[in-house]
Amino acid sequence: MSMAIRNALKPLSLAVIFVLGTGLSGASNATAPVPTVESVIVGKGIENIQTSATNVQVDPTPQGPAYGGPYGFTANVDGQNVGSITAPVVSGPQNVGNPFWNNGKLLYNSTDGGWRLGSPNANDWGSPTLSDLNTKFNNGVYTFQVNGASIPLKLIGDAYPNTPILTLSGGTWSAGKYVLDVSQSLTITTNAFTAYGSHSDGSIWLGIDGGAYADQFRSTAPASSNFMSLTLPANSLTSGRDYNAGAEFRAVVDLNPNVALAGSYNAAYYSVYTGVLISAVPEPETYALMLAGLGLFGVVMRRRKVSQR
Repeated sequence: MSMAIRNALKPLSLAVIFVLGTGLSGASNATAPVPTVESVIVGKGIENIQTSATNVQVDPTPQGPAYGGPYGFTANVDGQNVGSITAPVVSGPQNVGNPFWNNGKLLYNSTDGGWRLGSPNANDWGSPTLSDLNTKFNNGVYTFQVNGASIPLKLIGDAYPNTPILTLSGGTWSAGKYVLDVSQSLTITTNAFTAYGSHSDGSIWLGIDGGAYADQFRSTAPASSNFMSLTLPANSLTSGRDYNAGAEFRAVVDLNPNVALAGSYNAAYYSVYTGVLISAVPEPETYALMLAGLGLFGVVMRRRKVSQR
């Protein structure tokens, strides 16, 4: 994704949010922590970037070694201390084949702390077009084998949500970024998720890298609004840094609890994500001094150039 927006937020938006408040598994004296599977998910998603108050487009980032495109397929198993479990295996109507498919065996991603599809990077799949994604990963039933439990999940219906559009206040749009004076607070608000509550479940996620995020599930907060807002107080950001922010709408089309994985959120979903790049700048007085200094430096450089002719 452009400027690594999606990569920066992916551990939250595709994994952690599916852990619905279960506590850390306990350890007794010197015994190893007990692994607890908390989510088994399969999904397809579309990634966008927003470059102005109204302009949202499918992420145009060129394909690279670790980025296949903005149309993604995800097969993940997450939880507490799950690195020690036998590698989960997924089967389903895919046409990618090995080595990426790895016979359906997931790989452990130590950065995310969970099991991911894709050999050798454990980074799931990205396609340059939706038709390419659907050719390689058809809709249908994807079945996971996790800790002896069989979890079939129906990924059907192409129920992609409407595209998130973010409204930001506290700064201004400039050259495709949202520029914010760090002495100002920042508020980010999504538009409405129009199909929220129309499927087996649904969720909204909104966040900015550095740890500030919010998420809600229709199943656990049925009275919640179909949009979300997040406010960062003044001086929450560091001047001179760019921050990745984003929102994701997810339509969960299948839920399949399993007594062998008590408490695990097992789901198939379609999602649409929109990312924004936020540039934090110094407060006006400091910024003015910096510009004055740069202007003086420019005069000196021009004089030197003239004298050397």
